[in-house]
Amino acid sequence: MEEELQKTERSFKNQIASHEKKAHENWLIARSAERALVEEKREAANLRQK
Repeated sequence: MEEELQKTERSFKNQIASHEKKAHENWLIARSAERALVEEKREAANLRQK
């Protein structure tokens, strides 16, 4: 019984680590997309001024 609980705990910890890693990756992707959007808006504003 104790061993089964330890296996379950390890499994849950691995799942949490995996989800945290995926959340971080998604955050990085979102930040990159935000930066690209800001750059595109800046470029569009510059083109409108020309």
